[in-house]
Amino acid sequence: MKKHAVSLAVAITALCISSVTTQATILVNENFNREDGNLVGTNPTPGPGGTWATHSGATGPVQIVDNTIYLSQNASTIAAEDVNVSTGGAMEAGDRLYAGFDVIVEQPGSSISNVYFAHFLQGSTNFTSRLWVTAPTASGFRLALSNDNSITDADGEVFTGDLALGTTYRVVISYDFTGQNGSLWIDQALESGSSITAADPGFSNAVSAFAFRQGSPSGSLTTTQTIDNLCVGTNYGEAYTCVPEPATLSCWPSARLL
Repeated sequence: MKKHAVSLAVAITALCISSVTTQATILVNENFNREDGNLVGTNPTPGPGGTWATHSGATGPVQIVDNTIYLSQNASTIAAEDVNVSTGGAMEAGDRLYAGFDVIVEQPGSSISNVYFAHFLQGSTNFTSRLWVTAPTASGFRLALSNDNSITDADGEVFTGDLALGTTYRVVISYDFTGQNGSLWIDQALESGSSITAADPGFSNAVSAFAFRQGSPSGSLTTTQTIDNLCVGTNYGEAYTCVPEPATLSCWPSARLL
């Protein structure tokens, strides 16, 4: 009898471990902790995630520097490479993706112009849930979200409240396939926290990657975003913390009772 009880405990334990593994929904886990150099051609550390690739721009490659990456928004187009990482498969009806990462907006060389620097990607030209850096009302900067290439056409959304230059913020952006819209959270541990949702219509194409962009804003602006700790998943908490949520840990007490 004892032998059967032990066997049952082992079976339940194995089932729980297997369930936790299959429940993990982190699709990309990237802390950029590797040698300085071009980002493209490298694989996310510690993983998972596809190999970083270029989808636009032939000059000014995105660089890993001190275990982070730097994005340059420069009117002279010195830096123009846009990069993406595969999420491992295309979205389908009912799916929702979340991407969380740390961002620092450095002190610009002049006044801030509107420019987007991160988004979800389908193919090489379909962008949605575009994250913008934009001018504040007083000092610093603000973040905004849109599903098209404008936040000045009354359907993009700008987060109220000025943010400080040189300060790290944890942002999460989402894309909902069925609703065709994106949302943005700033330093919110819970999905129920303060957020904005872009009002402009997106697209229901099968998003299959997350991307960072180096743009060419108008004027003489030169500004940089420092990016770290990117996580993309189907769960808000996992995107925010980069820690898989053990959805089936409730199995374990049953095994111990044996």
